[in-house]
Amino acid sequence: PIKFKRMRGIPIPDAQTQSAHLLTGSIDALQPQTLDEMENYAKLPDLKVVSKDQFSLLWLGLDTRNRSGRPELQDARVRKAIFMAIDRKGIAENFVPGRSRVIDALCFPGMLACAHNKTPPAYDPAGARKLLAEAGYANGFDLELVTRGLSRPAGIAMTGQLRAVGIRAEIKHMTLSAYRDYREQGKIQAIATDSPVGSTPDASNVMLQQFGSAARDFAVDDDIQQWMSAAIGIHDVDKRKEYYAKIHDRIVEQAYLLPIATWPVTWVLHKDLDLLPPTWNSATMSAHEFAWKK
Repeated sequence: PIKFKRMRGIPIPDAQTQSAHLLTGSIDALQPQTLDEMENYAKLPDLKVVSKDQFSLLWLGLDTRNRSGRPELQDARVRKAIFMAIDRKGIAENFVPGRSRVIDALCFPGMLACAHNKTPPAYDPAGARKLLAEAGYANGFDLELVTRGLSRPAGIAMTGQLRAVGIRAEIKHMTLSAYRDYREQGKIQAIATDSPVGSTPDASNVMLQQFGSAARDFAVDDDIQQWMSAAIGIHDVDKRKEYYAKIHDRIVEQAYLLPIATWPVTWVLHKDLDLLPPTWNSATMSAHEFAWKK
C-alpha cells in the first residue's frame, strides 16, 4: 500500500452534498449516516464499504428520578416493559450502519474488568403489554424519546415498537450541545443514543460516563455508587470484575439502562483506498490506517 502525504478533512453536514462530492471524486471517503446510505453506496462499482468493531454502543436510558415529569418511569415494571418492547436484534440488523450485533452489557469483552451474569429481557411485546397493565398503565402513556447524532433512525424504530405495546412515543432529535443542555435541565424522559466508550478501554470508563455525575445518572442507586468506588481502587482484575458484574446485574434487575447493539465504525471508500490493520487498538479508527493501493 501507498501511504498518503496529506489528509484533508472537509466538513459537509448535508448527506446529499456528501454524496455529490463522493460520486464526483472530490472526496475519497465518508462515513454513511444510515444503513440505507451504506447499502446504496455498496452497489456502486467505484466504491466499497468497510465496517469494523469499535468500542461504541447503542443504548436506551430512562429517567427513573422523575426529573422530567414522567412518574410512570419510576416503576421498574414499566421500565422492564419498555425494554421488552424493543427488538434489539432487529435494530442491530436494520438500523445501525455496518456489522452491528446485539450487546448484553454496557461494556465490551475486550475491555479490562468487563463482566456480567444477567442479560436484558428478551423481546416480548405481549409480555410488555401485560406488565404495563399490571403496573396500572393498560392504556399506555406519552413518552418523549431523545436521540442525537446518528441514532435517529434507530430511535424512530424504537418509537414504533413502543407504540405497538401502547406507549405513545415521539422522537425529539437534538444536536449534541442542545442535548447536553436538555440533560442538565433534567428534561430527558428517555434517550436512545450511540456512545463511544473506548477512550479508556476499561469497564470503569463506561460506568463513569453513565453514573459519574448527577446530570448523567438516571438511576441514583447507592449500591452502584459504592461498587463503582470500590472497583476503581482495586488492582486485582478478577476482584474488579466481581464489582462490575454486580453493577451490570443491578442495571438489568432494575431496568435502568438497556444495552442494544454495538456501533461499528463504517466507511465508504474509493475502490483504490484501503483501511490497513490497526496499528495499536483494534477497537478504534485512526488516520494511520488509510492507504492507497499500489
